[in-house]
Amino acid sequence: MCLIGVLPSLVILVLIWRSNVGKREPARFLRKLFLYGALTVISAFILGEMGENIYGSLDKNSILFFLIDNFIGVAMVEEGGKFFVLKKFTWKSSNFNYTYSAVLYAVIISLGFATIENVFYMIDSDLFAFIIRAVFSVPGHAIFGVFMGEYYAKAKVAETYGDKKHVRQYLTMAYLVPVLLHGLDDFLLDCVHINTWLFLFIYLVFEITVIVVGIKTIKRLVREDTAIYRNIQLPWFLNKREIAYYSSSR
Repeated sequence: MCLIGVLPSLVILVLIWRSNVGKREPARFLRKLFLYGALTVISAFILGEMGENIYGSLDKNSILFFLIDNFIGVAMVEEGGKFFVLKKFTWKSSNFNYTYSAVLYAVIISLGFATIENVFYMIDSDLFAFIIRAVFSVPGHAIFGVFMGEYYAKAKVAETYGDKKHVRQYLTMAYLVPVLLHGLDDFLLDCVHINTWLFLFIYLVFEITVIVVGIKTIKRLVREDTAIYRNIQLPWFLNKREIAYYSSSR
């Protein structure tokens, strides 16, 4: 049964690993990131319980409760744990020398978390709930990791040019963008209890859109992967003003 619970994550991991960038990352390093990501389930549980003690008196079927619980009690806590692991164990790593590496790290950390979470949901939920999580929630965690990694890579490139302003800006976005996507994802799913067919439709459209955009983003990031050091072709994600700034600082 546990094998079924980890199967969705294993499938996505294989797809990520088969990318040309993933092959040059040390397998041992990636395994550690997966494990550290899985351990953030503990902090998410503890902080989630603390949050319940603060706002748990609210009507659990109200929009207000859904907003607070999903955006703060879940999204900020879970993505915060993933971001902490990502920053703590990869920012100064010698392995982090390509922009797509950031995406790979963030996705693997996210899947470490999603794997353990999915096993717990499988134990406590019915088959339908598990299928929904396998099809949408686990890939959703991976996609949130894609956007986290995209901005994280931008922050690392900015650091190599001594651009502290953009380092802070992109690190903030690397955390907030996944939080907003994750919070909205869970919020819409909870709202299914209010108006089943309407919010189920909205939820499915949102999930499919995020997954499609995420897959396209992965393909683009792999194709436009850039080494992280100075005196190279400037990264794909810079706007005209940033290109002028970095070009003058070479």
